[in-house]
Amino acid sequence: MRKLPDAYVLQKHIERGLDGREIAAIYGCHPDSVREVLRKAGLVIRKPKAPPVNGARPAYRPRQERNEVELLPDRIVFTREVTAGTYGGMMFQRISVPRISSHIAALQDAGRC
Repeated sequence: MRKLPDAYVLQKHIERGLDGREIAAIYGCHPDSVREVLRKAGLVIRKPKAPPVNGARPAYRPRQERNEVELLPDRIVFTREVTAGTYGGMMFQRISVPRISSHIAALQDAGRC
């Protein structure tokens, strides 16, 4: 394993836009080693901001902005925030239930009530 350069050279690599993995590849060491040397030198690699996404947006919205109950012609859809998985985190679960009136109409059509 080669010795990593001093903080000045690492700063120049960062200014050129290299990330920790690329610096590690140059000097033949593990990215964790680069991260530790950067931390000790007080250097931070800033990730560039991602451009805005025009497609799907993150699911989380504050409760007052969420549509928790949707009334559709044939069913009612409830949206609830639930714990996801063993290690926590939150996700949204949509629960779709048929409208009672649909069941009654089906029973009436069948002559059962």
